[in-house]
Amino acid sequence: MLCLLGGGPVEAGVTETPRYLIKTTGQAVTLRCSTVSKHSGVSWYQQALSQDPHLLFEFYENVQRAKGEIPNRFSAQQLRDYRSELNVSVLELMDSALYLCASSVAQPCRITSVLCTNLLVLSLIVREHAGSIWFHFFRGSI
Repeated sequence: MLCLLGGGPVEAGVTETPRYLIKTTGQAVTLRCSTVSKHSGVSWYQQALSQDPHLLFEFYENVQRAKGEIPNRFSAQQLRDYRSELNVSVLELMDSALYLCASSVAQPCRITSVLCTNLLVLSLIVREHAGSIWFHFFRGSI
């Protein structure tokens, strides 16, 4: 069993849903990010334990501008209503990481850009527990 747990509300300029999810290994998961300030750029990052964040996807005005070196199990899209979705088709233990959604005001950005605001941290921790896999999904802002 995989358990995705969402944290409480924060004063971030982006929001995520669902807050709670239970999955089993091999299943799919969708992380959703909405910009409350209607920013036209959205980026998704993955940060494994003790590693620097690396880019998964970058969108600007509903067009994918960049994609990191990631497995084909990962996909993402930016929707017309300022929402974005990150999908993992088959969950694996190696997907344990922090997942970050960032919105930008005027252009596609990298995590170090001054135009990147409202960074949302989505923590997806996978671990084995008595033959089961637990996902912990926390939310907070940086």
